[in-house]
Amino acid sequence: MNPRHPHLAHVDLAGYAEPGEAGHLDETRPPRDLHGHGTAVAAAVFRHHRQGRLLALRVLDHRLEGDHDLLCQAIELAVDRGARLINISMATPAPAAAEPLAAAVA
Repeated sequence: MNPRHPHLAHVDLAGYAEPGEAGHLDETRPPRDLHGHGTAVAAAVFRHHRQGRLLALRVLDHRLEGDHDLLCQAIELAVDRGARLINISMATPAPAAAEPLAAAVA
C-alpha cells in the first residue's frame, strides 16, 4: 500500500505489516506496494468514505506466495487493532487452511 498515492491523501494509515522472518508479520518496515493491488483496493474502499483509518497488512511475498498461517495472523492483528472491515483479496485451495482460517475469522 502506497500511503503517498493521491487517492489516499485523506486516509489515516494506522499501521503496516508485511511478511518477515520466520513466518511472522513485520511491522517495522515502511509501507510499500510491490504490485499496486493494495493501493488500488484501498483507494476503492476509501473513495466514498472520506474518513477512516487503514491498517495495511500484506501477507504475500514478492512472488505473490504466502501461507494461511500468516493470513490468520493478519486477521487476528486486524481484529486486535479494532478493525471493523477486513478485505482479503486472495483464496487458497489448501484443505488444511479451512479450520485455522475459520477460527481466525470467527
